[in-house]
Amino acid sequence: MLKLWLQSVRRNQNSFAEELGVTSAAVSSWTRDRSRPPAYARHRIEALTRGAVPVMSWLTAAELVQLNADGGQS
Repeated sequence: MLKLWLQSVRRNQNSFAEELGVTSAAVSSWTRDRSRPPAYARHRIEALTRGAVPVMSWLTAAELVQLNADGGQS
C-alpha cells in the first residue's frame, strides 16, 4: 500500500524516508513486503500519508483475527 501511495503522489523512497526519520533501506524493505515498520513508524506513516496508508494496513491476517476476537481491546 505504501509503494502505491508513493507512486500516486510521485514521491521517492529517499525523501519519504528522510521525512519519516528512517533509512531509505527501511522504506525499501517495507515497500517490497520484506519487513513491516515498527509501531511508531506505522502511526507516523499514517499521519504523513493523511490516512492513505493506515496503521491497520500493516497487520497480518492473524493479527486482524486476534484483534477482532479481542473486540479491539489488545
